[in-house]
Amino acid sequence: MTASVWEVERIDGPQGGRTKPLIVASVLRGAAGEPMERRDMLTKAIGLPETTEKSLFAEYFGARLAVEFGIDAPLTFIVDLSSELLAASSEQLKEWGVAPKPGQAVTYSRTGFAGVWHESSPLHIRRHPLYP
Repeated sequence: MTASVWEVERIDGPQGGRTKPLIVASVLRGAAGEPMERRDMLTKAIGLPETTEKSLFAEYFGARLAVEFGIDAPLTFIVDLSSELLAASSEQLKEWGVAPKPGQAVTYSRTGFAGVWHESSPLHIRRHPLYP
């Protein structure tokens, strides 16, 4: 399985809750760098409350595994939080009381779930086209 890495273009603010995931605008680019798709996402990153490498691994692969077993689960992706974007957003991040670290993070699409459902048979599963 190959995971595509989305680029975070803008940080819009934190979502409420214990882990304060960030609401971000992200883009998936093609091989030539052209934008293929844009999405608003909820992102959990190292440096946010209660977020560790282990919890990011569990969130990402747990959702992917759920889809494989036919359980409706959020679309999860990997995004890159650049040090340049975080530096440009530093004042706003301080105001919000969050301090994400640059690097890869786990994100959920704000537009819904993986679209796994059973139609006429419990063996018929339709997956979202972004999932391999």
